[in-house]
Amino acid sequence: MDDSALVSNSSLDDILNRMGFGWFQVRIFLYLSWITFSDGAEITVISLITKILKKQWNLDDWEEELMGAVLFLGMIIGTFMSGPFGDKFGRRITLFGGTVVLFTFGMISAFMPEYWSFVIVRAFVGMSVGFLLPLQTAYEVEVCTEKSRGGFVIGTFLCFQVGMLSVVLLAFWLIPDLDSGNWRLLLILVSIPSGVSLLLQIFWGDESPRYEAINERFDRAVEILNKMAKLNKKDQLTQEEMAIVKSTQKSEVESVGKRIAKMFGEKYLKTTLQLFYLWFMSGFVYYGLVFILPRSLSEGSSDSGTLVDLTIINTLLIPAAIVPCFLIENKSIGRRKTLLICLIVQTAGCVLCSFFIDQIVFISAVSVMLFLDLVFFDVMYPYTSEIYDTGIRSTGLSVNTALARFGGFISPFVLVALNSVSFSYPYIAFSVVSLIALVDCYLLKYESRGQNLDNFAENVQKD
Repeated sequence: MDDSALVSNSSLDDILNRMGFGWFQVRIFLYLSWITFSDGAEITVISLITKILKKQWNLDDWEEELMGAVLFLGMIIGTFMSGPFGDKFGRRITLFGGTVVLFTFGMISAFMPEYWSFVIVRAFVGMSVGFLLPLQTAYEVEVCTEKSRGGFVIGTFLCFQVGMLSVVLLAFWLIPDLDSGNWRLLLILVSIPSGVSLLLQIFWGDESPRYEAINERFDRAVEILNKMAKLNKKDQLTQEEMAIVKSTQKSEVESVGKRIAKMFGEKYLKTTLQLFYLWFMSGFVYYGLVFILPRSLSEGSSDSGTLVDLTIINTLLIPAAIVPCFLIENKSIGRRKTLLICLIVQTAGCVLCSFFIDQIVFISAVSVMLFLDLVFFDVMYPYTSEIYDTGIRSTGLSVNTALARFGGFISPFVLVALNSVSFSYPYIAFSVVSLIALVDCYLLKYESRGQNLDNFAENVQKD
């Protein structure tokens, strides 16, 4: 089977390729990296402070579980909002607005006096996280060269893992026993990175030139591309290139329902359904592990030992955001085969964890599982973004990633119930969903590496 099902004739991509990768893209990388840093920190911090809040506010078990689940409920809502807003109002303004919400509600949550106000505010934090991730990915692939798209997207997700590690390190100082401590200061510190991103966006934020061109704002698209050329030390647009920009086909103004309907049309139906399950699996396994891991580790060590184990695991995961950069742009591997490799090893790691041979083997296996699921996440973002056309890219990515948030939302309820029966049951559940995903991924037909956007092949080569 020929894995390539995308064709290459987009003139805007040719212009971006000539512009190359330079200071224009580096500036975008810097302010988006602070967003992903904050996202990783916000997701991790709630799993570390639930024990403190349960004791301080005298919570029942279901209320503790809800604290973990409400973040993902907010992420589901935010993810569904992201695509329509990004496709209608543009990338820049929606990125800025989402970052404002993330910073504001993250900071406010540190001052909530009781449980329900805290839960509501944290739902807005989750909403902003879900809103920003698919939007920034769509933006990233639209401003980069074909060769740098995958590495650029994955590079920003390095900061996601660094954000998770930073929270664990701060916990040594502020909540060392995970049973008491200054959790409010921890939440304040976790909110600061999104504030840094806000400041950088004010001075450096630009709209996607592809988005401007496809909406017939040609002068603005040319202006942004010339700015890119200047910052990247390239020649300004030629008359021929300006004509190419102005000949860009207008994107039809469509309702959210019509954009979603396109995902289920004959062109995308099978691929969309396959992507749905892969996103659900990645969210269930990754976020489920992040939530259940402190419980699993505490069964075999003290709370301070749990923090040590979490530090080791999160440190080992940092290369997970670097390795894919070398794999997905490799001609013999690419996006699809990287996903397959991740699922094969991840499934084996899930099975090994379910036996819990000893603490060292368990930590090693969990590290591998989280490492590979993070790699899987990192590759799925550019892969999904490159499958859908610009007119539905943000919507397509947001709907798909909503399935990952749904997996994260149900994981606390499912895993806590399974864990109450047996330590191994959550990891058996991880094994089953990973194995199904492996089969699903094997059946995917498309390799998007190095392909121009907006030219999904109409005629797919058969086996």
